[in-house]
Amino acid sequence: MRIEQFIVEKSAFKSKAIQEVLSLFEQDCTIPFIARYRKDTTGNLDELDLEKIKILKQQFNELSKRKVNILKSLKDLEITDANLLNRINNCYDLTELEDLFLPFKKTRLKKSDIAISNGLEPLAKMIMAQNNSEIYSSSKRYICEAFPDNESVLDGALDIISVWIGEHISNRNFLRINFWNHGQLAAKVHPKATVEQKNKYKDYLDSTSSIKRLASHRLLALQRADAEKAIKLTFQADKAFCLSHLNQRYNKTSGYHAEIIQKGVARAYSKVLLPAISKETINKAKIKADEAAIIHFGSNLEQLLLSAPLGEKRILAIDPGFRSGCKVVCIDAQGALLHNENIYPHTSREKGIMASKKVKRLIEQYKIDAIAIGNGTAGKETYYFVKKQAQYSGTPVYMVDESGASIYSASALARKEFPNYDITVRGSVSIGRRLMDPLAELIKIDPKSIGVGQYQHDVDQTALKNALNQTVERCVNQVGVNVNTASDHLLSHISGLSVKMAERIIEYRLENGAFKTRKELLEVKGLGAKTYQQCAAFLRIKGGANSLDNTWVHPEDYEELNKLFGKLKIGDFRLEREKIKALNYNDINDLVSWGKHTFEDIKEALLKPGLDVRKDKEHVPLDNKISSIDDLEIGMKVNGQVKNIVQFGAFVDIGIKENGLIHVSKLHNGFVDDIHQYIKLNQQVTATVVSIDSSQKRIGLSLIEEE
Repeated sequence: MRIEQFIVEKSAFKSKAIQEVLSLFEQDCTIPFIARYRKDTTGNLDELDLEKIKILKQQFNELSKRKVNILKSLKDLEITDANLLNRINNCYDLTELEDLFLPFKKTRLKKSDIAISNGLEPLAKMIMAQNNSEIYSSSKRYICEAFPDNESVLDGALDIISVWIGEHISNRNFLRINFWNHGQLAAKVHPKATVEQKNKYKDYLDSTSSIKRLASHRLLALQRADAEKAIKLTFQADKAFCLSHLNQRYNKTSGYHAEIIQKGVARAYSKVLLPAISKETINKAKIKADEAAIIHFGSNLEQLLLSAPLGEKRILAIDPGFRSGCKVVCIDAQGALLHNENIYPHTSREKGIMASKKVKRLIEQYKIDAIAIGNGTAGKETYYFVKKQAQYSGTPVYMVDESGASIYSASALARKEFPNYDITVRGSVSIGRRLMDPLAELIKIDPKSIGVGQYQHDVDQTALKNALNQTVERCVNQVGVNVNTASDHLLSHISGLSVKMAERIIEYRLENGAFKTRKELLEVKGLGAKTYQQCAAFLRIKGGANSLDNTWVHPEDYEELNKLFGKLKIGDFRLEREKIKALNYNDINDLVSWGKHTFEDIKEALLKPGLDVRKDKEHVPLDNKISSIDDLEIGMKVNGQVKNIVQFGAFVDIGIKENGLIHVSKLHNGFVDDIHQYIKLNQQVTATVVSIDSSQKRIGLSLIEEE
């Protein structure tokens, strides 16, 4: 089987499109480049489609590599069974491949190996044939030092039989299907569980769940509780049904033979099949749960990274605090630090007055366009304090989620950016920059520290890292960057650019000034034609020599586009929007080499130069007039902002220490298949308080209007 056929069978993509994508991968083309600039070639496959093809390509290569290793092992063992070798060569399922190789795997010495080495295999075959009525008497001839009597001889033969039954592919497949469809995970309170653990996992104690239908978050929570010894997890299956099925498969007679075969089947089930297949089933459920959690995390991260930017504004940013004071910084429209100092608005009346004067002075002195307040400790109090001081100037004040800011401020990247300032200054700058451009600032932080995941530390870390890296890359390239203002860290996520190449672009910019054209990128040391092809169109140049350099039009299309402008008598495309709007592919397709997808993208790029796909920043304060959970009442309406979305609901900031939870059942009247269809990260909501648990600090909210 060729790789294209393998991918076709595992997906819904057409063979021609797969061949084209694989060819582009071989040419070192990136997913963002292929998705945006090779639509006509791939049939308009998007980034997610391309990522799936890439994953299937990796699976095929790993499977092929494993197959080579297995065939080598069989050759070393001098296994020449033509049928077996042919089945392995034609196998493209990893589970089946491992099943075929299972009887030949080198493992620690088993009881069946000892029995075989002492010559009991013929007796085992005789029992399985079930045509010797004197099997007990026949077993006497196999008595030896290791097996000194009839009972031990028969027991040794049963060990061999149990392995045969346990390694038979049809038996394993039967149990795989049965365990997945009907198996259950049972949780019992661990004998050593503490009172704190019992309270923490009270929803999971003494529960039994269908493993097939177990929600991702619930399985991950159960496994975490098991690891922490709060509960003890066990797998349960219908043993009687499984044994009955296997006995029907192997029992041909009755009487003594049937008793021996039943013992062999029971031993195969308990010693070989149940441990192996139940572990497989749990692993399958874990992989499914990981995939769901990772997809969910990626969706949250994408929404967060694509949050609306305020844009290039002069920002006063505050990292709030009570006794330790508030760290204030002023940054310019490019995010450079202009000033920093501390204010103490919450410690005394005198210091509050002094803080008030300082804030007003800074707003005026640095011509501040907007104010960013971190939403941590003292955030709400600082917000209202600063809002009063900003009223006279009309300066808008925003609450900014500071999750992960402390991680960034202590990082090597932050020390590199601000070597002469402490972590409090760095954290405040990060808060301000997040308001200006969330994407550019948040990519500096490990996504797991941003606070929008669900059991992110319990899922496969390699798969999580790969998925989140893909999400970051997809978001950065979906937005594009200004090559003359972007940091090297942001540039390193652009299609085709490595960390080293991003640093070289910055070095060139410092030495030669701002880039005037995209073509000038070719003068950067080491940036060749291939890298230029992959990165150039994702890098914007505002106010440069060529107005096309601030659009999504790829430089490879400039020459042909300018020729088309000449034929259609279009001058500056920015001034001739009506002519651009009127362009129709069917009217000009004989004049260009582009396909329809490329034409439509170029047309949109010309109509929307400098387009930022992110929406404009909205400002809705959380003015709920409450200071703690004790101020809440059932039925109260509260304003909130969605801070995290999990599979069972959405956590909402309502302006106090504790977030409220809108359970998925309180989100919409009816079944919710994909929660992201009904609620978005950072969305402003008005919800009703439906439950309050002060002891557990839990607040239940609802978006459903009760009749």
